[in-house]
Amino acid sequence: MRNKLLTFTPLALSFSATIFSGLIQHNIATAVTGIRAGVDNYTDARPFRTEINDFAKSGAAFDLYIQALMTFQNQSGDTGYFEIAGIHGYPLDTWQGVKPLPGASNEQILWDLVGSIAMQYPYDQLSTYLDAVDTWRIPYWDWADSTNSPIPPVVATPEISINTFSGWQTVKNPLYTYRFPDYPRNIPNMTVEGYNYEYMEDRLFTIRQPTTGTDVGVNGTQNNTRAYETVAAGTASLHQMTYQLLSSTSVPFNNFATDANHALSIEQIHDQIHDWVGGLGGHMYYITWSAFDPIFWLHHANIDRLFAIWQALNPDTYITPQMNPATFASPVAEGNVDTPLYPFRKASLFGSGNDNSTAPSAFHTPSTVRSTKTFGYTYPEVVDWKNVSASDLRAAVIAKVNKLYNTPTSVNSSGSDPHPTTLSNSTTLFNKRFTSPVKTQNLHSKPKRTTLTPSITTTYQLNNLPTQYILNLSLPLQSSSLTLNFYLGAPPPALAPSPSDASNLLAAHSIFSSTTQSPPFSPPPIPPASPSGTGPFRNLTDPVPAPAGSGLGLGLGLNLTLHAQVPLTASLLSLVLSSDLLEDLSLPAVEALLQSECVTWRVRGGKDANGEEGMSLEGLMVQVLQRDVVPTTEVGEFPGYGEWREVGACVRAG
Repeated sequence: MRNKLLTFTPLALSFSATIFSGLIQHNIATAVTGIRAGVDNYTDARPFRTEINDFAKSGAAFDLYIQALMTFQNQSGDTGYFEIAGIHGYPLDTWQGVKPLPGASNEQILWDLVGSIAMQYPYDQLSTYLDAVDTWRIPYWDWADSTNSPIPPVVATPEISINTFSGWQTVKNPLYTYRFPDYPRNIPNMTVEGYNYEYMEDRLFTIRQPTTGTDVGVNGTQNNTRAYETVAAGTASLHQMTYQLLSSTSVPFNNFATDANHALSIEQIHDQIHDWVGGLGGHMYYITWSAFDPIFWLHHANIDRLFAIWQALNPDTYITPQMNPATFASPVAEGNVDTPLYPFRKASLFGSGNDNSTAPSAFHTPSTVRSTKTFGYTYPEVVDWKNVSASDLRAAVIAKVNKLYNTPTSVNSSGSDPHPTTLSNSTTLFNKRFTSPVKTQNLHSKPKRTTLTPSITTTYQLNNLPTQYILNLSLPLQSSSLTLNFYLGAPPPALAPSPSDASNLLAAHSIFSSTTQSPPFSPPPIPPASPSGTGPFRNLTDPVPAPAGSGLGLGLGLNLTLHAQVPLTASLLSLVLSSDLLEDLSLPAVEALLQSECVTWRVRGGKDANGEEGMSLEGLMVQVLQRDVVPTTEVGEFPGYGEWREVGACVRAG
């Protein structure tokens, strides 16, 4: 299994309420309790977590956040940033005497710091900042909202001006990078998802999207411009995947959670951000290092938000028992709603009793973390107060999801529409009579993604078109993080380091995986695998348990096939708009193009059995699929989806 915050087993996705909630210290051990300030215990009304672009404009709350995060990053001990981020991966150590399942927690720590900082403001500002404390919660980054900047500006500037308790100051921005403490760190078994990147251990700070050459090494520098361009090129894909995941109802929780069970999952979407923000050589790219980058927390708070939204839309489905593969913390075992979520302790009665216990009963389980109510927060889309029925909540959430990711045609055209080309007056793009043969063109001579900007999602209502196209992928579990790039025609002569760099790139799919091993420990006996031989867990393919006392690689124990649905609609639409290769989005037109010009693929990153990059990915299967869609015209309804059908297309390795 991949050692990451949300390992995306159905079990581990239930961490989402826990890992970003509160820590209360009782004697020695620390309990996850959430924040009760600002909570109405009679109505269940709770403060909202806020999207980071809005949160950056909140004044007092944002001032407190930046100061608290600065303090947190410089704080040592079990509740310091290094130790909390380290629960997710390196240094692969115990936390408060317990080997952790992959996860991390920071909201309560920051809230405690926020409160102490607010108390230091001068009298004429004190009430403003104390009021902000009661409703203060961590922010999230909604990367699927195409109206947002691809990379939040507040995380991309080295310095930031805030009103501190000592007055306005320009400070080093703690969202820009994290500066590591002690050197050398002497991390045991230190590799980076199959790469011997020793320089990662020696870097002084986290970086994003380092360019080729010496910048990838120990002296690598931030490249937020490339991160911006890469996420911008993928925003249409994120927008489509997120909406289609939320609007596809009656999907079991285990399928929603992981790409080992279902074609489209929150795991698939999650992995794209780690790749596109981190880039090969950047910290977000690697499971064991990713939690040290401050943007990680904004990303995973959004995963938690999408989980909460999905729960409101699907209140009757949750974890069903399936085999949970080994991590450095635990052996293969069945995961269910009562499985302990190490190392996150529950608060014992009156703050005593089991606080320091390592017994399973002392820890949270999926059952205890199922609702955000437990931890004193919610999101703007999920107003689940006591007087709101499940059906009314679901209807309200559908309307909010549509407004964010798929404004229906009637709504978009009834008022002042900033995008003049909507479904109602651009139908010819999708159902022109296909009569002419495919026109030939040098596929590398003209950029094909010039229109594939975030605005294309709203200008052409990608999520409300009458047809959709995807690449349907299945492949064996991989032992390291990698990206599959898909091209129209032959790949470019040199592999593009970023999805935004290739003129004929159709799509990209990222896999976030690891073979990192831990210090030795002796696991208990491993039970037999599930009869199906599959499950919702990403792991290595070796089914043999590690012997007692040996280093146990992440994910030993189960053989898996991974699945993904990679959107093609936006890229095909860009060909209609900006080239003469494709007449329209009708099935005959698309089939003719993809039979004339093959879809080819290449691997970026990853290593084969011989340690070489650009592996062949034996076992990879790729199909082009299409389905009909009944567009929604009401803000309270999702579109109707037809069955996927295969498109006749030429697909081959590049």
